[in-house]
Amino acid sequence: MANAFFSLIEKDLTGGSTPIGPAGGDLSGTYPNPTVAKIQGRNVDSAAPATGDVIYWDGTKWTNISFTSNVITGQTLWVSPVIGEVGYISGNNTWTKANASSISTSDVKGIYQGKANTLSLNGPYMFFDSGLTLTAGNKVYLSDVTSGRVTNIKPTATGHVEQELGTLLDASGYDSVNGSAQLCVWGLKTPIIK
Repeated sequence: MANAFFSLIEKDLTGGSTPIGPAGGDLSGTYPNPTVAKIQGRNVDSAAPATGDVIYWDGTKWTNISFTSNVITGQTLWVSPVIGEVGYISGNNTWTKANASSISTSDVKGIYQGKANTLSLNGPYMFFDSGLTLTAGNKVYLSDVTSGRVTNIKPTATGHVEQELGTLLDASGYDSVNGSAQLCVWGLKTPIIK
């Protein structure tokens, strides 16, 4: 009797029948060939990806974006971008200047390096706030003072986000009156909410 019971379990585990019927959860359609309609309950864009695309959360749905040589393209950039400013995707295929004042505006995705509608996933330049005292080797954080800028001072206000972006390589030529783009090493860390 016990052997018959274990034989039934083994059949279910190793060679049971193909599922049939409607799919649920993040899947749509019917078995045996459902499709992925959502990821963690969030809609997936139905557009087919192009070669080299990656799937990316744009604030409203998972969508395909071009990913080539550490660069994300195809988004509309903020007005009058400056080399070294950092951005996030605010939804509807739009890049917006990042700011550490809230979790929704601090999800940094790249740095503007001079190419239209493109953010780089690694420096080499990040634009620092004005009025700082910089030294090579300083940690670089997303600013909670000026959107799109970085600082060497950790944000500490309640509700702000400590987002380490990398390390400052060269502080020479820093314009403390207006702020300026400085050579850095990109090293995005997990954000910490204060």
